[in-house]
Amino acid sequence: MKWGANREVIVNTSTKIIEKLTKMDVVVVWGGTRDVGRKEMEKGFHHIKNFVENHRPTNVIVMGVPCRYDLEPKLWVSDEVNVYNRKLKKKTLRGT
Repeated sequence: MKWGANREVIVNTSTKIIEKLTKMDVVVVWGGTRDVGRKEMEKGFHHIKNFVENHRPTNVIVMGVPCRYDLEPKLWVSDEVNVYNRKLKKKTLRGT
């Protein structure tokens, strides 16, 4: 758990643990609201892509960015989270 971390921190600090995993294991990556909040979507996508490619022997599940229920629903962050998750879904389905 890396509360408040962006995707770069999440994937980079987990590498040593994940290197020991095999095809029988599963890693779930869930987070990245900071990437959306700072409008660094492409940077977040880049880190996820590299993480998945570098850990092919392990099953990796990439979850969408969680919604921000602590903010007003009309704030731009809510819209950006939805955009980010749609793009993430398209990119992961294409395998890029």
